[in-house]
Amino acid sequence: MHPEHSTRIFEVEASLTAAKNEEEAALKGFERIKEETGDISVHAKRLSEWRTDITTQFPALDVAADEFSRLEREADKKAGIGWEQLVAARKELGLIHNKFKDDPDPKSPSNKPWETFLDQIQSANIPEYEQKSKTERARWEHLFRNNVLQRLDQALRRLRDVVVLLNSYLKTPIGDDLYEIEAKPNPEFKHLRELVSLNAQHQRDELFYAAVDSQMRDTLETFLRTLVEKPDSLEAVRLLDYRHYYDYDLLVRDKRDNTAKPISVDKQSGKMSGGENQSPYFVVILASYLRAYKRHESRWRDPSLALVPIDEAFSKMDTGRIKDCIEAIKDLDLQGVFSMSTGNVPGAFGLCEQLIIVSRNEDKRAGRPHVRNVPVSILRDSEEGREWIKEHS
Repeated sequence: MHPEHSTRIFEVEASLTAAKNEEEAALKGFERIKEETGDISVHAKRLSEWRTDITTQFPALDVAADEFSRLEREADKKAGIGWEQLVAARKELGLIHNKFKDDPDPKSPSNKPWETFLDQIQSANIPEYEQKSKTERARWEHLFRNNVLQRLDQALRRLRDVVVLLNSYLKTPIGDDLYEIEAKPNPEFKHLRELVSLNAQHQRDELFYAAVDSQMRDTLETFLRTLVEKPDSLEAVRLLDYRHYYDYDLLVRDKRDNTAKPISVDKQSGKMSGGENQSPYFVVILASYLRAYKRHESRWRDPSLALVPIDEAFSKMDTGRIKDCIEAIKDLDLQGVFSMSTGNVPGAFGLCEQLIIVSRNEDKRAGRPHVRNVPVSILRDSEEGREWIKEHS
C-alpha cells in the first residue's frame, strides 16, 4: 500500500474515533439534561423554528450564538419568576382544597396532580352546580332575613318597649333618688343593627340586598358564614343574642335638685358608700322581677304572687334607705321575702306583714352536740308584733 494511503487511513480512523467519543459525550450530556428536565423532544419543533428565525435574522453564526445566549438568560429569568408564581398558586390552592394542603409538595417538578384535578373540574357540569349554588344561596338569604334579622328586630323592639315601661315605673322616687335605665347602642354591633333596620324597611320587597353597602355586606357575609359553618360556636350565639346590641347603665339623680345631672351607677360605684351602692342594684333587681312576672305589661291587674326573695337584704343600708326600698316594692305591686341580719330587722318589720325569727337551739344528747333551728312567726298587726316593735324601736 502506498505510504500516503496508509497515512490517510490512519487520519480517518483517528477522526472517526474522535467523532465517536464526541458523540458519546454528547449523548451522556443529553441524557443528563433529559433526566433533570424531563423529555424535551416535545420542544424539538419549536427549537427548530427558533433556530431558523435566529439564523435568518443573524446570518453570522457568532452573532446568532450571542443572541441565543441573551435569549437563554432572559428565558431563565422568566422561568424563575414563573416557577415562584406557580409554587405560590399551588400553596394558595392548598389553603382552599385540603387535598392539596400537604401532598403533593407545592415545589414538585411534576404538575400531574393539578392537571388531573383540572380535568375533573372541566369535565364536571359547572353551570348546573352554579345554578344549585344560586338557588341554595337565595334560600339561605330568605331564611336569614325571616328567621334571624326579622326576629332580632322584634326582640330589639320588645327590649326598647320594656326599657320605656320600666322607666315609667321608676319615675316614682325611691327616697330622694330618681332612677332611669339607659340603653346605648353598642358600637361593636353598629352594622348588625343597621342590617336589622334595613331589613325592616324592605320587609316585603327584594331591594334589601341591593341596599346593603360595602361595610354592611362584609358584616352580612361574616354573619352568614358563621351561622353556616359554626352554628354552635360562642361567636354565633353572641351574634344572635340581641342583648349584646346595646350597652346598659342605671342613672340616678337627686330629685331635690332639678339641675343635677344623672350619675352613672357603673362609673361612680367605686365612689359611693355601701348603702348608695346597694340601692341602685336593689332597683335593678326589682326591674328584673317586674320583667319576669310581666307586671310591667297588661297582666299587672291579674292576681299573682310576684315574690321577690332577697338574701342578706339591706345589709349595708340605713333605716331610711330600707324604708324607701320596701315602699318601692309595694308601689310596684310586688311582694318581698327578705332574709336579713338581726340589726336590720327593727327598721324593716314595721313595713312588713310578718316576721319569722329563726333561733339556734343547741344542746347535748348522749354526750354529742345537737343543733336545731327553731322558727317563730310574728304578725306585725298582732298584739305580740306590736309589742315587739315597741320593744325594739
